[in-house]
Amino acid sequence: LDDLQIEFNDINCPNLSNKPKIFITNLCLFEGDITYESINKYESHIGNLEDTNSDSEDWVLDGNTENSDEYIQEFPAERDMFFLNVEMEGSRCESGSLLTEALFQVLMQSNSPKQLIKIMRSVSERLDELQEGSEEDYLCEIQTIKFPPDFHISPVITKEYHMLSQKMNTIERLPPYPWKAVKVKESKKEQKYEESCYRNKSLPRGLALIISFSVYDKDTLPNCPWRNDDALLFKKLFNKLGYKVKLCSDTSLQDTQSHLDEFSRLNEHLKGDSCLILIMGHGVDRNTFYTKEGNKLRLQDIYSKFTDYNCRALKGKPKIFLQHMTRLDDFNSHHIGDSNERELDNFKSHHIGDSNERELDDFKSHHIEESIERELDLRDAFSIQLSSTVTGNTVSTMGLWELRILLEEHAHNTHIEGLLSRLEMKIDTSKEHCDREYFVFDKNFFINPKECLE
Repeated sequence: LDDLQIEFNDINCPNLSNKPKIFITNLCLFEGDITYESINKYESHIGNLEDTNSDSEDWVLDGNTENSDEYIQEFPAERDMFFLNVEMEGSRCESGSLLTEALFQVLMQSNSPKQLIKIMRSVSERLDELQEGSEEDYLCEIQTIKFPPDFHISPVITKEYHMLSQKMNTIERLPPYPWKAVKVKESKKEQKYEESCYRNKSLPRGLALIISFSVYDKDTLPNCPWRNDDALLFKKLFNKLGYKVKLCSDTSLQDTQSHLDEFSRLNEHLKGDSCLILIMGHGVDRNTFYTKEGNKLRLQDIYSKFTDYNCRALKGKPKIFLQHMTRLDDFNSHHIGDSNERELDNFKSHHIGDSNERELDDFKSHHIEESIERELDLRDAFSIQLSSTVTGNTVSTMGLWELRILLEEHAHNTHIEGLLSRLEMKIDTSKEHCDREYFVFDKNFFINPKECLE
């Protein structure tokens, strides 16, 4: 970093003289990167530079621009520099650059000119919030070298980024979307388990898998960069609820299926009492969603991996499937109802006449039997799907926020169906819709019942 100061000072870089220079560094540090040899080599290099600069007494590196009778200083040296330095231990780097996400959120929310120092402090605070609850540890430092304190960033930049995001085919989240730390309420007394309740007392409660899609390769599928925040937030929430969480982001169809296969076969399920699976992305319809490259994946293909036959470690244990799907306008007009209904309509349109009635009845019977077989195979499972309709290039996700609040405040004393009933009362049905589906789910299930430690 000292080399940056020397390289961009007013002597070595006169084209940037008297202009603000802003440096943002984001470094992952690994053990063994720094050795005594590299330090000695660096100190020797700096010493040579100092000897070179000290040859002429007319060059002063204190940034003083005042004229003197003894000498004339043509260029000031290190000045007008601002540094935001972020470091983290490389071995703990899992989710990538949270700094980039913090910068994006703070700059996009800026709607008036603000001092750079205040904006960067907000970035530092936002970074602390994003890393809360994770093992990642970011160290953020702000350093200035004779930098003008009244330097402001104009909101025009924010507008340009907003226009750029629209050109890049991006869906924006409708405001307001408040941020707050995850705080889960706990029961003060021991949860009594009866035959009418699923057991959920193990620590950890079980395993949780989050699959999130924020970036798509297909041009017709808009990106949702804010979904990364939602995924991290629910990862923290599930951790606080007592679950061990794995997060997968922007995976292809093959990789998504591989992650699901691997997750369903984990022996760790034997130690837990339950399982949570959250999927967030663009929905084709109620039963299908898009993966990163634009391929479609049916929920039935996911459910089949967690049947008693395919996932014996979770046999008899509650399996909760949560989905938050954005529904695009272009797709809503072409994808009405579930996939079986559309397939049935297509069948009707090509087979009109009394002679084909028997064939049509056979078609219906096949899909009814397939549905019954699927429900019998998947047991002790409950599916919740929250879908948000995209209007223009905006979408409301307040239903997801309400779900988070309900899980924080009532998961310890309200069973899953009660939570869902409360959610349905809170969402705006003109923008969002909530569906539920049971798979031989015949007991009450509390996600976070706490035992009395006393």
